[in-house]
Amino acid sequence: ENVGYTESAYGKMITTIKCLASEGTYYWAFYVNGKAANVGADSYPLQPGDQISFQYESWQAPSGDTNGGVTKPATGTVTKTTLVKAINGASQYTLKHPISDWDVIALKQMGKTIPATYLENMKKLVKDKNGHFSKITDLEKYTLGMLAAGGNPTNIQGYNLVESIYNGNVTKQGLNGVAYALIALDSANFQVPKTATWTREKLVNQLVKKQNKDGGWTWDGTSTSDPDTTAMVLTALAPYKNQAGVKEKINSAVKFLSTKYLNKKIDNSSTAAQVVIALSALGIDANGSQFTKDGSSLVNSLLTYQNADGGFYWQSKAPSDVFSTEQAFLALAAYKLKLDGKGSLYHLPLAVKTSTHSQVVKKTITQQGHSLPNTATNSLNLLGMGVLLIIIGIAIYAIQRKQQFFKR
Repeated sequence: ENVGYTESAYGKMITTIKCLASEGTYYWAFYVNGKAANVGADSYPLQPGDQISFQYESWQAPSGDTNGGVTKPATGTVTKTTLVKAINGASQYTLKHPISDWDVIALKQMGKTIPATYLENMKKLVKDKNGHFSKITDLEKYTLGMLAAGGNPTNIQGYNLVESIYNGNVTKQGLNGVAYALIALDSANFQVPKTATWTREKLVNQLVKKQNKDGGWTWDGTSTSDPDTTAMVLTALAPYKNQAGVKEKINSAVKFLSTKYLNKKIDNSSTAAQVVIALSALGIDANGSQFTKDGSSLVNSLLTYQNADGGFYWQSKAPSDVFSTEQAFLALAAYKLKLDGKGSLYHLPLAVKTSTHSQVVKKTITQQGHSLPNTATNSLNLLGMGVLLIIIGIAIYAIQRKQQFFKR
């Protein structure tokens, strides 16, 4: 049987290969000159000198599939080899498109090269906006992106984005703004004054009190919880998971997410990605039994949305898109960090440079209009000045006495 390739020269070869495959269990990926093609063999216009090949992939077709043939990986544990391959594919796809703030985080955490233009563009954006952004979530993601790219969000073009977060209106955009405010402040362990509008304690309390009875959260505070918001809140609360009053909330939320997955309610790549990020931050294996249904784990499920070009699509089988890919890339990076014991996806310590520190100090001094104190002026210096004054005094006294002597 010819499987659709119209070149008669290859018909017999494909017929033979087709007969080796079990229907619904395996498929042949189409490669041109060693690279996975973006189209099927029946759609590719063969060019002179092209070398084509078909790679035997073992994937399991989903039961009750209604997405036009979307396939799932074979059952079982996702190996590190599979994970690294998926990460490299996502990275390659990402670098072929405009880089987002979230992309920068994933690239940084996976040791990939971040385009230098990202930080320069961010500096220009902050300057053009005079450090003012109407959306609190913009400040939050810019802070995370700048940290990943080696920037300092507390002094970017003279503006302090971190201060704008803890003194900003974090509830304006629902729980997303609250959750990512806490994530941003914890990312580099930024100091937050007790007088801040939003301290860490206030942010944690705000998230905890908004939990619904079913264990989940929703971005607008309604009673209908959704997995995406629940996952984002859990990611924010992860550093406080052993804190009294928080631990119980987290356990309830994890059960909520597990139930959603087991009931096949996590049905798109973006939601799956957010849940993987949250579980990884909490130290829970998204490839474990609590998140495995019919032999397919949550990580397995996420990988089903990856295309041959390394990018991801959202739900129904479609070409890769940058939004779905950035979310999936973050999740894969988070899971890899968890497996390697390297901490949270959003742990992004501030890279303090000596020259930058000196410039900040100098700028502060100039604004105050005072020079630095002479730290070399110690007790020995004072003693020397005292002795000098005594000598001068004695000399003046001697001259006066001599003048008085000659006046007599």
